[in-house]
Amino acid sequence: MGDCHYLDGNEKATKIIEMTRQLLALVGIDNERLALEWVSSAEGGRFAEIVTS
Repeated sequence: MGDCHYLDGNEKATKIIEMTRQLLALVGIDNERLALEWVSSAEGGRFAEIVTS
């Protein structure tokens, strides 16, 4: 779950994403369009790849 030392925030974000994906499915939107990725501030290249894919 990422290497952020703010573990509570990571857990909260995971729950919010799960609930939002359920809501998307309920309204007929493909919930696979929403993703949560853990990216370190030192991973600029990886971040760019994720947001452009």
